[in-house]
Amino acid sequence: MKAAAKKICLCILFLAILCLTAGFFFRAFTPDEGNFVLPKGFYKKDSDRFDVLFAGTSKIKQGVYPMVLYKEFGISSYNLGTGDQTAALSYYLLKDAIARQHPRLVVLEVGMGDYNTTYEGTEDVHYITDNMPFFSPSRYELISGIEKEGEDSLRFLFPWYEYHSRWTSLSESDVVHEDSGTAYGSWVLAQSKNSGYFDPCDPDPSWDLPEVVTEYLEKTILLCEETDTQLVLLTLPVFGPGLLTADLYPQRISEAYAIEQFANAHGIPCLNLIAETRHLGLNAETDTLDGLHLNMAGAEKFSAFLGKTLQETYALPDRRGDTDYAFVEEDYGKYMSYRTRQILQTDNRAATYFAHLIETYDTEDYLYVLTAAGDTTVSMTEVVMQGLRDMGLSHIDAAAGNHPYIAVVDRGNVAYETSDFSLTSDFLEDTISGVSVTALSRNAEEGSGAQAILDLNNYVLQGPGLNIVIYDKAAGKKVDACYVIADAAGGGIAHGLPE
Repeated sequence: MKAAAKKICLCILFLAILCLTAGFFFRAFTPDEGNFVLPKGFYKKDSDRFDVLFAGTSKIKQGVYPMVLYKEFGISSYNLGTGDQTAALSYYLLKDAIARQHPRLVVLEVGMGDYNTTYEGTEDVHYITDNMPFFSPSRYELISGIEKEGEDSLRFLFPWYEYHSRWTSLSESDVVHEDSGTAYGSWVLAQSKNSGYFDPCDPDPSWDLPEVVTEYLEKTILLCEETDTQLVLLTLPVFGPGLLTADLYPQRISEAYAIEQFANAHGIPCLNLIAETRHLGLNAETDTLDGLHLNMAGAEKFSAFLGKTLQETYALPDRRGDTDYAFVEEDYGKYMSYRTRQILQTDNRAATYFAHLIETYDTEDYLYVLTAAGDTTVSMTEVVMQGLRDMGLSHIDAAAGNHPYIAVVDRGNVAYETSDFSLTSDFLEDTISGVSVTALSRNAEEGSGAQAILDLNNYVLQGPGLNIVIYDKAAGKKVDACYVIADAAGGGIAHGLPE
């Protein structure tokens, strides 16, 4: 009897250890596209702290910034947008989130009005379920609720079941994630792409929402009624047709119109802003990533507009100065640092990139190392050269050509700059602000080589022309590694080099 009891206890202990171990390695098996996921940080916040919750597709994830809403209007909010979030996924996600936070208002972006399914790809479910608490009942309700006939739900319950083949390719970054939790769910991207032009078109009034969309929108309406939560449906502005395919923009317009008609029929407020880019002051050249999504510049403009609208319409409380919301103020300071890093890592326009370099080059945080790989003539546009002058570099005119060039800027001071351009190569080896710096630059005759080795890590991209590395001295890792390319706007920025 004692032996049997001992075996039972050992089995229970084994299962407990197995569950704990599985939970620890849980994120190692999640998809690589981490920017589309539901932030794990949402579940680390205390309950009843967010007055507004946003949900929907990547368009709202990249288009609404809770930190802008807080700073300008004192609105405490969180963005629960994920990649290709269907009406069904939104419903189950909001059911869990409302129970946790009891918000005054839910804003549901309905950019999934053409999805005739509970989910598109399995990765779209993983974007949500993988970062929900592993043992959360809501997680299992979501998985069972969206289940398709013939599909194996184990892939959602146990991500290692679907991603077990990744064992051989796991790296430290797969297990240790840099958390962008201070963005409160928004995905901050500074790069831009000129969407070409804006040409509004009329919706097709015969376009109907799929049955599965109306089913889950009606469930969401009922959920909000039962929890005394106000609901607003939203369609974000789209730059079109420009970069979009010939049929995609008219379809989006018709879809947004159908959502508006649905909202009117159910007595639900709807902000149909899909064709309001000009009215909102959005610029087709600078405010979009791809014509369909907003970039940082566009999202900050749109968030300011949306915050003002929500504040005036729903009389949301101003949480600034409220001691119960001191955590948002603290997170805002961290967010600004995160925002700066995102700008430096993603901005692809030389003019704005160098403008942000000027904002940070004299801080305590970063070390800037510039090296030339061969001929710099193409990358040394007037925009770039003026930016370098503004950083205090004085040999820019001579550096524009087939010469070696190295420059190091630390705390606003030029720690090193090549001055002899009669050489075919230049080499620097020094310790600057505690960072071991080795830099090499060769002209075209010597093979157009360039290196920037900081604390034994080689970060140079070997891109043609001017290479730039921004190094975080405290963290001991790069902020950005990029090189300047030619484009019609005075120079572009090519980022790269994974850790």
